[in-house]
Amino acid sequence: MKRADHDINTLLADLAARNQALIEAERGERPKRAILFTKVPRTASTSLHYEFKSHLLDYLLIGAKRNVLAYYQSRYSPSLSVSHNHMPIAAILAGKVMSRPQYDERFKIGQCRNPWERTVSFYRLWESGKKSNGACGIAKGCNSFREFIEKLERTEKVTKFNPFSVKYSLTHPQWRWLLPELDAVIRYEHLHHDWAKVSKRLGLNFGIEAHVKQHDAGTTKPRKPYADYYDEELAKRVRAIYEVDCETFGYFDVEDRDPYEFTMITSNLKEVWKRQCRDNRMTI
Repeated sequence: MKRADHDINTLLADLAARNQALIEAERGERPKRAILFTKVPRTASTSLHYEFKSHLLDYLLIGAKRNVLAYYQSRYSPSLSVSHNHMPIAAILAGKVMSRPQYDERFKIGQCRNPWERTVSFYRLWESGKKSNGACGIAKGCNSFREFIEKLERTEKVTKFNPFSVKYSLTHPQWRWLLPELDAVIRYEHLHHDWAKVSKRLGLNFGIEAHVKQHDAGTTKPRKPYADYYDEELAKRVRAIYEVDCETFGYFDVEDRDPYEFTMITSNLKEVWKRQCRDNRMTI
């Protein structure tokens, strides 16, 4: 048996077993439209993933294994809700992981988070010793949060934006994962409220039970408030790095916990995509 055959058959066997367990537990649900879920790093995407895994029938986290994706493409069914982990939406389309009709028929969900808080979350991964995480390649060798910001600045300055590439840094601006369009954006600061709206549209009855802690998962003790990492200069520098995030999602200062409503965010993302297509002569 080829490796791709083995990988996909394992995925399908696991999916069938989980479906059966959910049916027997009488908590399996199927949305009105199958979901395409894009996990934006450090936005509570893992919490959402585990809720989907615990309640949705025919939900599969495939990741970005190209041999599996290429083999699996012919087996997509209209009922399959899927996440390709941290793969940007445009890369899913450009890489023909999904056909355009398969993409169009799915309800597309992403997330966003205050950029200043998200930046601290990445740095805390390094502090907590999770050095195998992709974000820590940037934090490597940093002796302070200020040095981490300096490395972020250099990384973004030399990184040419390519929405179709599966090669990316987890610390990239959030909008890069969410183009060209979404049906809903779950705001980190309003996780339960936004999911209640989305679940109603999809005909789902389960809530988000996972608790998003004030300090990041994986740490053993409470951390100082994220705003305490910043002085006025660092706050301005992070805004400059994530300026498009701030303007698209509606975060205007370090402690802003009230971004735009997600309907406005989805509209703004469409405008960002139009601008990127015009400036970079791109199309799908």
